[in-house]
Amino acid sequence: MMQSGQELLEASIVTLVFALGLRTEPEPRGDRPNRRLLVRALLARDLFVPLFTMSVLSTVGVARQAVLGATLLAISPGIPLVLQRELHHGRNAALVFRATAVDVLVSIASVPFWLAVVSRLFVDDASIMPVAAGRLIALLFLVPFGAGMVMRRLAPRAMLRASRPIMLLADLLLLVALLLLLAEVLPAIPKLGGGYAAAIIGVTAFALLVGDVVAGPQASDRRTVSLLCAARHPGLALLIAQSNFANGLALPAVLVGMVLGTILTVPFAFWRQRPRTTTDGAELGEPFLAPRANR
Repeated sequence: MMQSGQELLEASIVTLVFALGLRTEPEPRGDRPNRRLLVRALLARDLFVPLFTMSVLSTVGVARQAVLGATLLAISPGIPLVLQRELHHGRNAALVFRATAVDVLVSIASVPFWLAVVSRLFVDDASIMPVAAGRLIALLFLVPFGAGMVMRRLAPRAMLRASRPIMLLADLLLLVALLLLLAEVLPAIPKLGGGYAAAIIGVTAFALLVGDVVAGPQASDRRTVSLLCAARHPGLALLIAQSNFANGLALPAVLVGMVLGTILTVPFAFWRQRPRTTTDGAELGEPFLAPRANR
């Protein structure tokens, strides 16, 4: 069953990234996301959040492999389910696509870097090989993304229409893989302890807050960047954990982290979907920590 789960995870990642490649096209200048906003979002997502995740979970004293699993999830590239609707017809579709595409491309370097860090800190036998992980990422991410780009150039309209059902297929493959893996690791989940669950909730809340802060004054940008920072596609994290730590707590940690993160980010996405407006129809755009005026 574990082998079937691994194969489904690989198929899900390849299908998702291929669908993302099918959506590549030159963007009109007015639709391009702000470059500074994009850089801030990626720094928050790929640097601050993983660092905070490792720091908090290490401080609260959870098992080392649980810290490893949570960190693997924090560095896992790909577009999470909560942002796929935004990609297809949201007002910030260009920002979601560009951030996800850049994240996929830089993962060839960023993921091996973080794996080297967590191997030294949390893995006694250094069983994670960053170089091998880099080759795996090239095969699972860069090749299908490039293939999708080529197909989009050959038949632009048809490939754009096809990208959505292909992405849905990737989500279904991921769901089946999750169910198979969950059935295997369910007895190990209580070993993570309540401290792990509390820490993951805190890390997710921090990621949402960081996204809100770095995104700037536009309310729609704050919602999107918050979700980019807090939500993760678990495919690569599950694949690495299942391949290297199938009998430890890393795999249950990834699954529990994904479930708790989804429970928090989905309501947040709906809550921030329709910003409050003033009487003239303008967005209030009030950040999380904005002080209230005295009345």
